[in-house]
Amino acid sequence: MQGGTLRPLPPSASNEEQSAVLNDIINRLNAQLQSQVFTDGTTKRFVQGYAAGRWPNGDFGLAISAPGEDVLTAEFDALIFAWDFSSNKQYIRGGVQTYYDADTGNIALQTGRMDDSNMAFKAFDTSGVPIGLFGQSPKDRHGGDWVVRPGENVDTELKV
Repeated sequence: MQGGTLRPLPPSASNEEQSAVLNDIINRLNAQLQSQVFTDGTTKRFVQGYAAGRWPNGDFGLAISAPGEDVLTAEFDALIFAWDFSSNKQYIRGGVQTYYDADTGNIALQTGRMDDSNMAFKAFDTSGVPIGLFGQSPKDRHGGDWVVRPGENVDTELKV
């Protein structure tokens, strides 16, 4: 759970101490209902859901940080990817809806659309190849987020 570890209570703990620990656990559980945070084993790298002040237009979205950077405290422009659900804008390194190919150094506009067949948002590179799928997989209808490396096709990788 977020917030570190909890210390065990001794049998002689007062009612106030017991209430404080129980309330701390309840607050942590309630926070988990609002967002999901994933770690790479060292650093918090991915948040989806509620995170106060994380996005320019609201407190609800998706964000991914670089290795070694805490996704909840990193500068917004330093995030690898962010999707502000309040404005429905996507950001890469703070720029609105841009795609950077590290192999070629090219910056291309990333566009998207709703796919009526499976209630998912697809992101495309400038040549029209789908590189990201956010929502429901057309293969097995499970929800999630899938992104492929430059030059690959998310539909092929999902074997749609």
